[in-house]
Amino acid sequence: MRELKFRVWDEKYHYWDNSLITCYPNEVFKKQGRTIQWSTGVEDRNCNPIYEGDVVVDKQGISYKVVYDSKYARFDLAVFGENKLCGRCYFTQVHEGKLLEVVGNIFEHKHLIEK
Repeated sequence: MRELKFRVWDEKYHYWDNSLITCYPNEVFKKQGRTIQWSTGVEDRNCNPIYEGDVVVDKQGISYKVVYDSKYARFDLAVFGENKLCGRCYFTQVHEGKLLEVVGNIFEHKHLIEK
């Protein structure tokens, strides 16, 4: 059985919150000014865990945001500026080949999103 990992961003104080929080199935992952992000269960080429909301770069230098696609209940990569998802096949292919590198996240590294 795979362990589910989460991280919580406190939007008011701008830090990663390590306190306990209870989540229930089908619940919106935003509580009390905190955004809850879950791990994709895979690692980048530097063995860092990849979480929803991370900004990743592939070997060609293209930046993506890791998103959860609730329509298909899966993680996916969103291309910046194009407002489209790459598709599960691409995400599976690049993470199995360790072709992604986490370069930041949507909270602490907003400049990566604006490029």
